[in-house]
Amino acid sequence: MNPAHTRSAIPTLPGACPPWCRDRGNATRHTTHWGTQQRVANPRPLSADGRTVMRAELHRNDGATVIYVQGESDIDLTAAEADKFIADVDAWLVTLRAMRAQMN
Repeated sequence: MNPAHTRSAIPTLPGACPPWCRDRGNATRHTTHWGTQQRVANPRPLSADGRTVMRAELHRNDGATVIYVQGESDIDLTAAEADKFIADVDAWLVTLRAMRAQMN
């Protein structure tokens, strides 16, 4: 899903940024809030576009905060690459749990 598709088509009143909003320093208040992207790197990208396997970030648009998750590429891994990838995904899951805690 394209992040643009999650945005409201009807402008609404701006609101205060939540603490995780990456645009908190923006002088104007806004209605769409995005957190910092947390990524799982591709251990063997086939192209420059495939450097990320998964990413997640907090998002709020005039309603409840959600975790926006996107998968970006396919990979095949050697045993050593699989070990590193599994460790990276484990660390990413810890980050997702921290993001989930910020949703309340």
